[in-house]
Amino acid sequence: MNNQELAKACTELRLSNMANIAKLNQFPEDDKSAWLLGLLKKEIEIRYDKKITRLYNQAKFPKRKTLNDYIWREQINFSTPDSKQQLLNLSFIDKNENAVFVGTPGTGKTHLATALGVKAIENGINVKFWRVAELVDQLEQEWKSLSIERFKKKCHKYQLIILDEMGYVPFSK
Repeated sequence: MNNQELAKACTELRLSNMANIAKLNQFPEDDKSAWLLGLLKKEIEIRYDKKITRLYNQAKFPKRKTLNDYIWREQINFSTPDSKQQLLNLSFIDKNENAVFVGTPGTGKTHLATALGVKAIENGINVKFWRVAELVDQLEQEWKSLSIERFKKKCHKYQLIILDEMGYVPFSK
């Protein structure tokens, strides 16, 4: 089988990344199983990278923040001794639990929430970030255009929804 036939077969199987890799002939052909495994691993890697990019774009973070940059201040309190670890390992998402960050402006709530969202995305989790004022505006638009049910269905695909600046917005029923 030549590379042109392989590329055509990959395209037909919707392995477009693999088709492009095969055209470049980046792997030696002397060991067919190693060559195919290398091709498949590269396809997986490219798909993962594309998924992560798509998840970042979908999340709409105002800025990307990481836990490495977060400063854990001593005034941060947790409800239980293992709450911090549960937060950091994202187990609250699997348990369908909420994480609520309360504090005065400038204490790092948005940074922490965004950093957890970034970590979730890196673990392949669907995330959406909204400033509550923007969410309320969108909800009112969806309500007026009679598409609120469609919007609710769209929201169900997110495994983590981050609502920021919740205390700043007055909103109607």
